[in-house]
Amino acid sequence: MIFMKEKIRAFIAFEIRDPNILKNIDILQNELINVLKPQRIKPVELENIHLTLRFLGDIDLNTASSLYEFIEENINNNILKSRKLRFNLIGLEDFNKRTFFIKLEGSVEDMKTLKEIHRIIENEIITNYKFNRDKDFKAHITIGRLKEDRSYKRANESFAGYINLKSQYKDKNLGEVIFDKLKLKKSTLTPTGPIYEDLRF
Repeated sequence: MIFMKEKIRAFIAFEIRDPNILKNIDILQNELINVLKPQRIKPVELENIHLTLRFLGDIDLNTASSLYEFIEENINNNILKSRKLRFNLIGLEDFNKRTFFIKLEGSVEDMKTLKEIHRIIENEIITNYKFNRDKDFKAHITIGRLKEDRSYKRANESFAGYINLKSQYKDKNLGEVIFDKLKLKKSTLTPTGPIYEDLRF
């Protein structure tokens, strides 16, 4: 199949659609907004909550089509055909107090399989599509990001409420997710936030 050289912003991910889990994440996001103030943090829309396996950036439709077929054949109709991956969503963490996320905890076997899926995807896009190697994969669910504000960033005391909230959520289980289908997603950036769509070919 031949496409025009149109570019799309894309990524590979497992979605989270369990309404009970999303409700718990919504509660956590609201508490995070309360301690960091609404003008300081941009929460991830609940319909966009997911586990990113690989961000691809701008790719053409030929690449997207080929990757879709690769994911279906090698992941969804092979690895995930006979097993589902189960993880508990635990706690509240952050990367440099700018990106806020929830950890995944699961069995050794499920975590090993998740990392193997990431390795397979990584090898495919490096070998056949000349991507650069991704940084070390760390399974996490991003729920919000701090908006750029240097004066706020310097005021460490502003994070006192966050530190307390993080402590409260340290070992809290927000629910069990089941991953049984890996998706190739399109991301369209808009002034109000990204719009995600499933890519199918």
